[in-house]
Amino acid sequence: YLTGLNEDSILEMAREDYRSALEARRDVETRKLRDYRLYRRFNSMLTGGGLEEDDKGEHGWAKLTVPLVFWITETVLPRLGVDPPKVTVTPRTPEAGPFAQAAQLRMDRHMKRLWFQDRAIRAIKQFLILGDSPIKTPWDQTLGGPGMLVVPWFDWFISPEALVWDEAEVLFHRTWHTRRSLQDLAARDARLDAPAYDHSCLEELADMATRRDAQDESWAPRREASGFQSEPMYDQQSQVCMVECWYRDGSRVVIGGMGEHPDKLVRVVEEPAFTDPQGVPFRPFTVLQNSPDLFTPYGISDAEMLEDHQREVSTLRRQWVDQMTANLNAPIAYDDSRIRAEDVQAGFGQPNGLIP
Repeated sequence: YLTGLNEDSILEMAREDYRSALEARRDVETRKLRDYRLYRRFNSMLTGGGLEEDDKGEHGWAKLTVPLVFWITETVLPRLGVDPPKVTVTPRTPEAGPFAQAAQLRMDRHMKRLWFQDRAIRAIKQFLILGDSPIKTPWDQTLGGPGMLVVPWFDWFISPEALVWDEAEVLFHRTWHTRRSLQDLAARDARLDAPAYDHSCLEELADMATRRDAQDESWAPRREASGFQSEPMYDQQSQVCMVECWYRDGSRVVIGGMGEHPDKLVRVVEEPAFTDPQGVPFRPFTVLQNSPDLFTPYGISDAEMLEDHQREVSTLRRQWVDQMTANLNAPIAYDDSRIRAEDVQAGFGQPNGLIP
């Protein structure tokens, strides 16, 4: 894809590809935000959570939400904590048994060192709530093997022509950096035998750091849905993004800058890092999908499947509470020539109250 292109052309191509992916999924992003709000409504009675104006009861009194999505998600996850997923090595012949046991021990040790159980549970939680959970397996120098990184759904993009994520022409992984993290990246890169980055470019990116919500439209709504009320810390408020563009032919481009308009070419790699036995370039992503959709590469979440049911159950409960409230507050007619108002109040003011 990059053959014959100069740096300016590569930057323009990667930037346009990224912007196309952003624009193509804005509606999906709105839907995923709605799914996340449905999940977070377990505390809506205390904080207002994701409660909207039309979610109030018939008379505007009841504001209860039945947290169906939250209940189901938090029923599945504790089971995984007790019995987490495990990679099992199975011998194909009786003679391979001892070698399979040794491979199993090495696998268990590697998985423990990369915190597989914790990250697997985080990944499964994300695909239950949002429908997709991208996982990146970069090479980890410390482990001497592949690592495991759960990529936030809102920082992972698919080129718009794809109907299946792994057939996409290009996959994007967006990461966020503070000034200090960029300085740390440059310092670690400088210690390598073959540095990967232009350090002057990293310094320029550090000077471009600004408010994250000015660069990412979903950032503020996600914080609000999570219950964050305070302003973020300085280093979290001033950030800059870098976007890795992984093309189908194995080439990759890293661009950085301001949100949807990155204007710095940080890194270009024209050859694939790995290929499979058939020579197909390897891109270090896999995606857990709850239920694949037929006409979009993004999956369908439990929250989306349960949305109508949760809203209906919540509506029925609010109507019931409002109706009971109206019944309890209804005026009582009495004959003031036969009984005093104080006696009526005393009789109705307690269970099994008696009126003489």
